[in-house]
Formats: sequence, C-alpha cells, structure tokens
Amino acid sequence: YQRRVHGNKKMHSNVGTLMKIAYALPAILYECMVVFSSGLYFFAYILFMTNIWGMVVFAGFYLFLFAMVQSHFWKTFLTNPGSINAEWSDQNLSRVKFKSEKHKTAFLNEFPEKVETYKSSELNLSHQKYNYCFECHIVRPARAKHCSSCEKCYLKMDHHCAFVGNCIGFYNQKYFFMFLLWAFLLSSVMLATIAKEIYDICYLKFPFAFLRTIILVVCGLFSMGYFFVSLTMASMQFHFIRKNMTLVECQKSKKGVSYSLQN
Repeated sequence: YQRRVHGNKKMHSNVGTLMKIAYALPAILYECMVVFSSGLYFFAYILFMTNIWGMVVFAGFYLFLFAMVQSHFWKTFLTNPGSINAEWSDQNLSRVKFKSEKHKTAFLNEFPEKVETYKSSELNLSHQKYNYCFECHIVRPARAKHCSSCEKCYLKMDHHCAFVGNCIGFYNQKYFFMFLLWAFLLSSVMLATIAKEIYDICYLKFPFAFLRTIILVVCGLFSMGYFFVSLTMASMQFHFIRKNMTLVECQKSKKGVSYSLQN
C-alpha cells in the first residue's frame, strides 16, 4: 500500500512538473516573437536611416523602450505574486470563516489534530477576514484566491496570465501594469514609424524596396497585435486598480457575489 501511494505521489509530481512547463510555453513563445520582430524592425528600419545622429538617437530611444518592456516582463514572471505558506496558515487557523457547516465539518474530520486549536477560539469569528481553501488545505485572507494553473493560493489574485507565465497578484501586479504600459508605448512607436517607412518606400523607391516592405509588413502585424492586446489589458488593469478590485472579484460580482474591499 505504501509503495502504491508513493508511486502515485511521484506520478502526480511528474505530471505537475510537465504542467508547469506547458503553462510556461506561451510566455516562451511570446518572448521569441518579441525578440524576433524587434530584430527585424531594427534591421529593416533603424539601420537604413540616412541621418547617422538621428539613427543613434532613435536607436537609443528604441532600445530604452525595449529594455523597459523586458525588465518589467521578467519582474512579473519572476516575482512571487503572494503565496501563503503553511506556517502563516496555522497561526491564523482560529480566525477562519467557513462557507458552510458542511465545509467546517469536512475540515474538522480531515484534520483531527487541529480540532482543539480551532475549537479553543471558535467564538472569535468577529474578524471574518479569513477563509479556508480545500485545494491547498490552508487558511487564507478573504481576497486571496486559488489558481488552478499554479495550484496555489495567492494574495489578491487577479488572474493567471499565460503571456507572462505567472499569476498576477499582490506583489507583481504593479510590474504587470507597467509592462503593459511600456509595451503599448513601444508598439505605438513601431507602428507609426513602420507606416511612414512603408509609405516612403512605395513612393520614393528606396533600395531593397520589396524585401524591406515584406519585413516591415511582418513587423507591423506583430506590432499591431502587441498594440491592441497591451491597450486592452492596460485599460482593464487601470479600471480594476481604480475600483480596488481584481478580475476574479469583478467576474464574481457580476454573478451576484459581493466582496468587502476593506479586507
């Protein structure tokens, strides 16, 4: 029996590792597309600028925008959104508020060793700022949510973003919002300059016109995608931040579930 349980745990661990790699693939693909399109843009537009000083200044400006996009992308990817550890959970066990008596009974039956700890201060429910996650088996603050992709609970979890390969939560939402703003600015600059360059190539007969036009059109399509995605998501994030809500809470509120934003 122990061998079978150990085998199941090992298999579950392997599946979890494969799932984490699968969830990181969109972020890796996104990064490859950004680097590829930026390289094409640099080759097809910046290196063909006739004014040397203008080329140096614009290249510096472009590389600055690109560096800001990349730095905030990696900060969003690498920063822990706000996971809740078991030690903190045990310390706040007495403050837990269960959704129903059924959940409470299931918890007390599953963890008999914690029954006395819970019952000793069971009347201390005036806080009502904590609930219990039956997926992670931890106590968590009211605005913390469980992510089925990461299989963890995070503080003020907004959503799981496939493009950055991480959840957006309390500690990395600011980096995610700044990443969207810088991406919007970079894609705007690229779109404006690509449109002007294609117009000049068509009417002024620049060298390597056909090849450069094809490359710039490809870059323009990538930039257009970045532009609309970053604009849409940045607008949504600004709305949620202004309302002091998360995407999960907004979706729940539309279904009639209310949240106390004071928690």
